[in-house]
Amino acid sequence: SGDFQKLIFEQAMQLLACSTAQGIGVTAVARARLSLFLLEILKTCETSVVDSLTQGVAASGKNERVNELLDFLRSRIHQRVTTEEAAQFMNLSPSCLAARLRRVTGKTLGELQNEIRLGRSKELLVLTDTRISEIAYCCGFDDIGYFSRRFKQAIGQTPGEYRRQHQAGPKVIRH
Repeated sequence: SGDFQKLIFEQAMQLLACSTAQGIGVTAVARARLSLFLLEILKTCETSVVDSLTQGVAASGKNERVNELLDFLRSRIHQRVTTEEAAQFMNLSPSCLAARLRRVTGKTLGELQNEIRLGRSKELLVLTDTRISEIAYCCGFDDIGYFSRRFKQAIGQTPGEYRRQHQAGPKVIRH
């Protein structure tokens, strides 16, 4: 506002006058004026600063809650978690959950589930000699064809190609 700008200008001019003055105690007076100047700015901007900080804390809290949901989905990787089940876990309505996921991750619940499943399947393909069909089932894919299509779409290789390229040789865990 105009009053605020006028106040800032006056305070700045007084600070400038102090900076050119000489004598005993001038530095202490300049520091006091600077402190008053900063306090005036803080008083005027306090609500917007507090609002910004509050939004930052709320956003980090939302991210923590999304991380809780991701852990929930990982613990149920072998089954399809519905939006209603996930919303109940989060103590949110299904529409609120969907909106929050979209806002925080840019993805839907189904996209997150597939991402988690494909990530786990990549680990199992590289670290075990488990059959691909068993890995697909273990990661929540009931249809091996659908699993292979989704895997190739996301990773750029079939599960078998991925295994051959990334498998760690003798370190593979036998099942």
